[in-house]
Amino acid sequence: MPFLPLAEQETSVGMYFNVYSDTGEEISGYLIPDGFSTRPSIVVKREGEVLGPFPCDVFLEGPYKHKHHETGVVGFVLNSEKIPNIRSASNIEIADAESGFVFYRRFDPERHIEKRVFRLETQFVPHRELDQSLKPHFQFHADGVERLGSETVRQTLEIANQPSTYVSGRVMFKGVQQYFTQESVCISSIRDPFYELAIRTLVYSLL
Repeated sequence: MPFLPLAEQETSVGMYFNVYSDTGEEISGYLIPDGFSTRPSIVVKREGEVLGPFPCDVFLEGPYKHKHHETGVVGFVLNSEKIPNIRSASNIEIADAESGFVFYRRFDPERHIEKRVFRLETQFVPHRELDQSLKPHFQFHADGVERLGSETVRQTLEIANQPSTYVSGRVMFKGVQQYFTQESVCISSIRDPFYELAIRTLVYSLL
């Protein structure tokens, strides 16, 4: 089974994830948690119903060989035995059972925009309302990624096999721009500097 290491020389802790196959009848992927010895598990939301948790029980040589996980048992396969009516379900989400982080949604051309979008956060008070309003329109969505580890931030930008992605966060742009492709759309917005100063002054006065 394929494993996509972010960089062979990297051994730092970080969450890695990927769904490399969704045939309709079967979904295959992996989840490598932050803890080197942690046994990963996933939960699945199908048409609003939460199923699981399901332990990752498939050995993958890549994570073991590249020292991303102690045992390499980080893969999973979902089929009709675990997820009833998996083929006909248009709304399926897969998340890390421990953190709740959703790393896969089944692509729906009727709902999802087939673009890879990154929004650089520049405001003192984040535009979370904008991020949340766009969430239903993208297959993969992650906002405020500065709260995640650096390796996980990289993974959100390099995520494979999901043509519709939206990522936003307050990160060093030069540190992540190498992960953008020609198809990536990068956007940002800047508030009026006097309004931004007023927000900062108010916040600091309350500390």
